[in-house]
Amino acid sequence: EQNKLSGNEILEICERTILSALVCESILNYGDIMKIEILNFIKDFDKKKILWELIEIFNRGNVQEYMTFYESRKNDINSIPLLNQYVKNLDRKIRVISLYDCIFFSENSFNKQFIIYNIFQTFSSF
Repeated sequence: EQNKLSGNEILEICERTILSALVCESILNYGDIMKIEILNFIKDFDKKKILWELIEIFNRGNVQEYMTFYESRKNDINSIPLLNQYVKNLDRKIRVISLYDCIFFSENSFNKQFIIYNIFQTFSSF
């Protein structure tokens, strides 16, 4: 069906899908979303590529990477109305993903304790 859609239609589908995944509170796993072939289309558009970059960061669940990315691209992120509206939720969500990854996938006990402590410290600022 992808062959029957125009480039703008595909781009709109990609944008809506990725934005929905980012702001939806119940989506915490981005690996499967990144496997959807048509979504790779968005990487070819400079103004929309930021959405793919966010999905990659959320997939890795790295809070520091997200914070650095957000600070360097704050104007771009805030220029997307839906992201601007959910910016606090995104900050909280990346921390939840990081905590989840740490608890269930980290094998280093000290690293787990350190990461969990830091995540809870940042949650107290909400």
